[in-house]
Formats: sequence, structure tokens, C-alpha cells
Amino acid sequence: GTSAHAIASTSYQKRTPFGRVLLEALFRQCGVARKVITRMPFDATREGWTRYDGIDEELSRALAKEERRLRVGRVLTDALVFEREFGGSGIVMDIDDGLEPWEPLARERVRQVRKLTARHKYELWPHTFRNGNQADPETYQVTPDDGTPTTIVHASRMLLFPGEASSDQALIENCGWGDAVMEVVWEEIRNVGISDAGVVEYLLQLSVPFLKVVGWWKLIAGKGGATSASTMLTEFRQ
Repeated sequence: GTSAHAIASTSYQKRTPFGRVLLEALFRQCGVARKVITRMPFDATREGWTRYDGIDEELSRALAKEERRLRVGRVLTDALVFEREFGGSGIVMDIDDGLEPWEPLARERVRQVRKLTARHKYELWPHTFRNGNQADPETYQVTPDDGTPTTIVHASRMLLFPGEASSDQALIENCGWGDAVMEVVWEEIRNVGISDAGVVEYLLQLSVPFLKVVGWWKLIAGKGGATSASTMLTEFRQ
């Protein structure tokens, strides 16, 4: 700002990226932030989905059964929420193709999808990169919050949700991930909090309690009156 205008010459400076603790606090303790994070994923997945027109009816029923077994809808919703909350997520697919998890998926050898698990970016750490490009991870170290053993998983065995779009430089700084949605709307969230708190504080200050004490002046003018008055006010506060 300037002396003539409080918001003139406003500019932006790159701030320190939000850490996990702050992002979790915003999600758990700020209703506006939680709505910003969850509204799109909930709206996008609440009615399920339809399959390609003309698909074989028997195959469609079989796919629906598998989707229920794998809890596809819930896992997808969780992954989308994690992406917006933390700036990246992935669905780790436990697939039986006869190969190790760190090896590229062999689609033609797939026998079964055992399980789908949604993980946020703080559980998925880039391990190796394609052609040395640190903006393009090839395998991830999966370190679950629930304490299950750490594994190395190839990116082809994951459905990745990269976070808010960003430059390659930003991806490198974020270990291959984009930005959390809170990074983008932080100033708006902050301003909402300030304005709401200001209104509440203003309303509280409009409510001024009045106490009428008979003989107040005689009390404070007498010997020991100041001490008696202080004691009386303390009792009123309690």
C-alpha cells in the first residue's frame, strides 16, 4: 500500500509452501477450507458413473460387481479429496500379474486386481525418475500412515492425481507433485476468517453489561473502600 491508498502497488512474493501440519489443520478446523476441498470431489462422484454405450450386459454386471468389491467409488473420492487437500495423491493398485510391485505393469498378464488404496502425497515419495527428470517420477516409495511396511511401487501400478497444475520447476521443488488447492486460495480463506472474526468481535463489544450498585460512592469514599470495591468487582466477574 501507499500513504494515499491502502492496496495500491500490491504485489505477490513467493511464500514458503504449506506443510502437512498446516494443511491438515485447515481441513480439520476451518469449515470454509473443508468445503473448498471436498465440494468438487463429492459433486463429481456422488451419482456414480455410466459405462460406454453398447458394452456387453454380462460384462457390465461383472464390472459392477468388481467395482463394489474394490470400493472404487469410495477410493476415488478419497483420492480426489487428498489431491485437493495435500496437492497430490494416488490410488495404489495391488495387481497380480506375476511381477514385483516395483516393475512396470504387464497388462497382458493381469490375473486379478486384489485391492485399491487411496494414498496422499505424504505417503508417496518419488524413488526413481524417468531419464533423470525429477519432475517425472517412475517409481514411488509408499510409506503408509497406518504403519504397514514400506514398498516400492511403479507408477504404472498407480492412478495418480498430481495436484494443481504447476511448472516443472515447481514440480521438482514439490517432489514431483503440484500445489494444494489451499495454496491457491489462501488469501481468500484468510480474508474470510478475518472478516468473520471482526464482525463477531464488533458484535461482542456492542454488548456492554451495566451494574447498578446502591451506595457505590459511599463505599469507595470510606476507609478501605477501594479494597472492598475491588473485591466486589471480582465477585461480579466470577
